[in-house]
Amino acid sequence: APLKQDEVQAERRDAAVKTLAQSLRDMISANQALGNALAGKTKALNAEVTEWEQYYAARLSRAQTECASTKGPPAPAPRRTPAKKRP
Repeated sequence: APLKQDEVQAERRDAAVKTLAQSLRDMISANQALGNALAGKTKALNAEVTEWEQYYAARLSRAQTECASTKGPPAPAPRRTPAKKRP
């Protein structure tokens, strides 16, 4: 009987090891899928950042060109001082 018990325990351990190994393989696959998804999102985000950088660089360039062609913003109008009243 003790030999039979050892065999049963060994079979249970083998089954537990197989189950654990499969669970670990599943976790590794899920982790790889998540990593791939994050890599894709990162690539898309970097592309968007580049687009916005180019957009703002173009806006800045256009604004500088406009300011240069108009010699900058207009100077403020001179302040008029009220005429002094004579007695």
